[in-house]
Amino acid sequence: MVSNKYNILLVDEDPLNLKTFDEILTAAEFNVYKFDNGKKALSFLNKTDAVIDLIISGLYIPDLTGLRFLKKVKNRSKCYSIPFIFLSEAPNREIQLKAVEQGAIEFFVRPVDNDIFLAKIYSLLSSFAIIILKNNIVLEGSSSDLSIDDIIYYCEKENINGYAYVYTQTEKATILFNNGVLNEIFVGNVSGSDAYEKIVSWDEYKYLLANGRYIEDILNKYIKIEKMI
Repeated sequence: MVSNKYNILLVDEDPLNLKTFDEILTAAEFNVYKFDNGKKALSFLNKTDAVIDLIISGLYIPDLTGLRFLKKVKNRSKCYSIPFIFLSEAPNREIQLKAVEQGAIEFFVRPVDNDIFLAKIYSLLSSFAIIILKNNIVLEGSSSDLSIDDIIYYCEKENINGYAYVYTQTEKATILFNNGVLNEIFVGNVSGSDAYEKIVSWDEYKYLLANGRYIEDILNKYIKIEKMI
C-alpha cells in the first residue's frame, strides 16, 4: 500500500557501530541507508531520489571529519533542511559548539540507551514532519465544500504530487497522486474502484490535500493538534 517509513542516512567510521545502529533503526522499521565515510554519503545524497528525513553521523568519519561532512550537507540546497545529529563518544565543548553553529541539532553520546535513543528519534522526526506537512498543505475543507469527484478533479488540475486525505469520525481514505495523475485509492484494506465506491457513499467528511509524502501517523497527529475532528 503506502510506505509510512522514515528514511535515515547513517554514517559511521566504526563497522561495528554502523552494524549495531543499522540493526537498531531497521528493527524500529526505519529505512536505513548506511555508509562508512562522508564522500560516499555525499555522493548518495547528490544522486538519490529518496526523501531523507534524518542524518546520523559519527564525528571521525574517514575522508571528511564529521564537522566537514555537516558543513557540506548544509551547503547543499536540497539537504539544508534535513535534521542532522551526531552519534559519537563524548565530544569536547568546542566541538559541540561548532557543530551546533553549523546546524547539528543533537548529540548522542555512545553508549546509548536504545529506548531513549529511539524515543528521541521518533520525537524529532515527528516534529519536523508536522512542520513539513503544514508547509505542504494545499487545501482543507469538508463535504460541504467539495465532493469526492471535485477533490480528484482539483488534485489533477493543480498537479498535486502527493495525496488527498479524506476522513470521517470512523473511517479514513487516501487518494494518491503523481504530478496530478491519480495513482491509487485506499480505504483501509480496500483499494481501487471498490475504495472509490466506498468514499463517494460518505455523506459527511473532511479532507486535506497536500504535496509530499503520505505518513499516516503524522496526519493523525496534525489533525489531533488542529482539533479538526
